[in-house]
Amino acid sequence: MYFYSAVGTLNITGGIAYCTASADCLSSINKIYISMYLQKSSSGSWVTQKHWSQTTNSSSASLNKSYAVNSGSYRNLCYFYAYINDVCVETATRCAYKSC
Repeated sequence: MYFYSAVGTLNITGGIAYCTASADCLSSINKIYISMYLQKSSSGSWVTQKHWSQTTNSSSASLNKSYAVNSGSYRNLCYFYAYINDVCVETATRCAYKSC
């Protein structure tokens, strides 16, 4: 296991969705890629409203974004990829849900 932690959060206040994704890894990890999707529930499926991504050349990384939303049920779907010398050695997926 290379991830110490991998966390995704979602908070919605005043019509703004606040999405975060953060990861901490063993020091042998020298790159983390995060892909984060804000999705809305629609007719039994999840529809992407906004996508963000980030690459960090470190053993820890965080991504914090906000986006205006309407009422409904939302989730923040986060994918994490940990690399050693450009070889992906572990992945993790996290999801946080919120309605407004």
